[in-house]
Amino acid sequence: MDKQTCLLKLKAKPGKESYLADFIRSDLTLVEQGSKTTNWCAFTFTNRHYGIFDTLNDESVRDEHLYRELVKALIVKQMIIFIPTSN
Repeated sequence: MDKQTCLLKLKAKPGKESYLADFIRSDLTLVEQGSKTTNWCAFTFTNRHYGIFDTLNDESVRDEHLYRELVKALIVKQMIIFIPTSN
């Protein structure tokens, strides 16, 4: 049974919506490669607002997940493509 969840909300800079959507789609490949993520879901709120939600087995798995290459890539890309959402 999953005990941990992660929700990442992203807002694309104007004109960068397709880059963000493509980047999120490519993340699934990283998640599938040896990930201990139980469930992974990406979704669109509006044409500029996106989200990624996943579930994990326990806190140690969550911590490992948060420092994986996927999240490192998101942090790097955020400086270029994303505007952080509030809340």
